[in-house]
Amino acid sequence: MPKANANVKDIFHAALEIAAADERSNFLDQACSDDTKLRAQVAVLLESYKQAGNFLEQCPEMLLVDLSATTDYAATRPPRRIERPNFPVDELLPRQVSDYELLEKIAHGGMGVVYRARQISLNRIVAIKMILSGQLAGQDEVKRFYIEAEAAGKLDHAGIVSVFDVGCFEEQHYYSMAFVDGKSLAARIKEGVMAPREAAMLAKKIADAIQAAHDQGIVHRDLKPGNVLLDSRGEPRITDFGLAKRVEGDSNLTTTGMVLGTPSYMPPEQAAGKEIDAAADVYSLGAILYAMLTGRPPFEGKSQLETLMRVLQEEPTIPRQLDRNIPKDLEAICLKCLEKNAADRYLTATDLSEDLQRFLAGEPIRARNDWRRRIRKWTIREPVLAAHLAVTMVLVAILAFNYWIWQENGIGKEYNFRLLLGTIRILLGWALVVMIFQKAQNVFQTKSVIPFSWAAINPIFMTIALRWNGRIGEGEPLAWLMSLYFLLIVTSCFFRRAELVVITTIFSLCGYGVLVNLYFEESVQHYPSYLVIFGFNLAVVGFLLGLLTLRMKRLAEQNST
Repeated sequence: MPKANANVKDIFHAALEIAAADERSNFLDQACSDDTKLRAQVAVLLESYKQAGNFLEQCPEMLLVDLSATTDYAATRPPRRIERPNFPVDELLPRQVSDYELLEKIAHGGMGVVYRARQISLNRIVAIKMILSGQLAGQDEVKRFYIEAEAAGKLDHAGIVSVFDVGCFEEQHYYSMAFVDGKSLAARIKEGVMAPREAAMLAKKIADAIQAAHDQGIVHRDLKPGNVLLDSRGEPRITDFGLAKRVEGDSNLTTTGMVLGTPSYMPPEQAAGKEIDAAADVYSLGAILYAMLTGRPPFEGKSQLETLMRVLQEEPTIPRQLDRNIPKDLEAICLKCLEKNAADRYLTATDLSEDLQRFLAGEPIRARNDWRRRIRKWTIREPVLAAHLAVTMVLVAILAFNYWIWQENGIGKEYNFRLLLGTIRILLGWALVVMIFQKAQNVFQTKSVIPFSWAAINPIFMTIALRWNGRIGEGEPLAWLMSLYFLLIVTSCFFRRAELVVITTIFSLCGYGVLVNLYFEESVQHYPSYLVIFGFNLAVVGFLLGLLTLRMKRLAEQNST
């Protein structure tokens, strides 16, 4: 039988490569020879493929073919379908699978489909999970399925869904588990944010359950609200160990460089495809707590790639910025779990559980937001503003040091003081405006008005600074300072939007034109080519950087689809 199934799949996939109906029929005649059962099985798969559409999106799944009653190809009846994604199956139930009577489909995901079923021998309601692709499942898919069943079956904890039985019926792999009569935590979160104490108590119970898995050397790797079920009493039960992995590494199904899991709830090291350990589940616990408190995950994007990039590069919005009723201590616990560096998180899920218990008991917690951590988080959360303020401080220090040197030599004391004071005022005013733009963008999250204005204001302030240096000295500004326009254009690329690069370039050219008109009349007469070439290079650099930014954006969009 296994050999026949292998022939069925080989012939089926080969037939898909033949577009013409006559050529495909001739191929089937040769491949199947006089084996009418084999020909019928392949025909059934091809017909299911035709009805389902693209095989990569909707596979002919869980097909059960009973050809024992007929040897005539024309008389062969289509098989009864148990399940296919996006295909109604409730009318085909109940159906018996081994000792279980399938009653209704209750969930399906990327790998498996779950049914509510009745175990006939014990007359009890259970849940049955089957491989979604049925008889066409590959070896890796089957192995991963049994790893999931084995991982969950080794765990004996009230907060983890128990596995009862695992087996294979008519080449359909399945395992049975306890049926949780309730809803998922994801469904509960959609109903509204939870009260802080309710969220803390629930997170503590989930942490205790996942610690039981860690004690057995098993890392879940896909903790999220959808994989936490709430029973009729509201008690959490962790399920879906499809990505579970033993800490000592018993599975070679995933290797470094592969990203598996749910991006919104996975830690940075998992998003980067690196090796992970129990600290990954601690991060996911913090993400679940974040979602319970705020009603949304720490990171969301329009695509999986965008979400992954945010997980890797950005800091989550502070929970109290979304809801001022969230206690500071609970916020600190949540953010400690969400640290980018695994070593900065709670060392174990037990440590997290104990800190949650301290919060619930009104005792001092271990997680604290000291000033150094706040500054580090702020620089990660608002890198553009932080970098601008850092550059401003450096420039002010350089100017002050320069003034001190000239003062010591007694050369141009009054001139340098006026130059220093005016430049510092311009730089501080520039930094203040940038801060206002940053805060406004954080609040309104606009796609055009604030970013475009921000991109335009930088060259304007640069021109004002150069204008001041020329006026106060009653001469032209230093020519090398013009190169700062190039720096502005380059930094605009960090926004990853080509239109912002274009706006920065246009306003830089306008500012350069103003300065040339004010200070370089003599140079225009004697060295017009020099000034034209400088402006031309400025425009070319902006154009090329804009194209590069646009290209990178399109590549990112292609990779996310």
